[in-house]
Amino acid sequence: MYAASLALLLLPHLVASRPNPQKRTVEFSPLAFTQKTFDYVVVGGGTAGLIVATRLAEDPNVRVGLIEAGQDHVSDARIAVPQGQGYLSNPDYDWMMSTIPQPGAANRSIFISRGKMLGGSSGSNAMVWQRGHAEDYNAFSSIYGNEDDWSFDGLLPYFKKSENWTEPGTLWYPGQEVTQSFTDAHGHDGPIQVNSRTFFLY
Repeated sequence: MYAASLALLLLPHLVASRPNPQKRTVEFSPLAFTQKTFDYVVVGGGTAGLIVATRLAEDPNVRVGLIEAGQDHVSDARIAVPQGQGYLSNPDYDWMMSTIPQPGAANRSIFISRGKMLGGSSGSNAMVWQRGHAEDYNAFSSIYGNEDDWSFDGLLPYFKKSENWTEPGTLWYPGQEVTQSFTDAHGHDGPIQVNSRTFFLY
C-alpha cells in the first residue's frame, strides 16, 4: 500500500499525494486539502477504503483523496507492539461501539472494537489475518445475483493478491503437516506478510 499514490485526509491531519517514487505523501492543512482537486475521493481509511484507494491510484493519471476520521498512529508504540490491542480501548483509538442488549448473552451489551485510525480495525495490530467462510460469500453472491464475481471462488484471486504467505519453519501442532493445497490457498507476491503462527500463548 505504501507504493500507492494516495491522498490521505486525517482529521486534523491532511495528506495528499501524486505518483512520486521519492515522496508519496504531502501534508496539508484542512483548508489547503479542500482546495485541491481529486479524480476520486474515498471516505474511510480502514482496510477496505485503503484497498479501494490503492487500486484506484495504480493509474498514474489520477489523483486520489482519502478521508479518515481517526489519526495516523503508524509510529505509535501501542500500535507497533504485537497484539497490543488491549491498550487501545479508548476514544483516541477506537469508536467504542457496543451491541444492543443480546438475549442470547443474558441481555448483556457486548463491546465491539472498531479501529478509529488510519487502517481502521486492522490498525489495532491484533495480528489476525483471516477470510470468511466460503459459504458466507456464496450466500452473499446468491442474494445479490453476482454468483461469479462475489462468490468465494470469484473473490479468492483478490484474497491471494494481497498476501505474501510464508510457510512456517516449525509446525504449530505436533503431527500436522503443511500440505501443498494449504500453500496453494495463499498468495505469495502481495504486500501483506502473512504466516501461520508457530506457537500459542495462553
